[in-house]
Amino acid sequence: MNAHETFTTELMAEGWQVDDYERRAGDSRPSVRVDGEEELQAVIRATSVIVTWDTLGMGWIVYPASRAPRENA
Repeated sequence: MNAHETFTTELMAEGWQVDDYERRAGDSRPSVRVDGEEELQAVIRATSVIVTWDTLGMGWIVYPASRAPRENA
């Protein structure tokens, strides 16, 4: 399973709504929208995937940093 599949599976199992995020780079990644640092930390803890996030003035959008799975996860 790649990082996108793992991110989606793990977060949906924890009850998060996973959507597609069309990044400025032109690619699409699964993502979760969060409101604040507490929810951000909850998403980070809920997945074994390395994530990154953008803040666009509408809360934060959290998504996998790459398609590669985290080593030693």
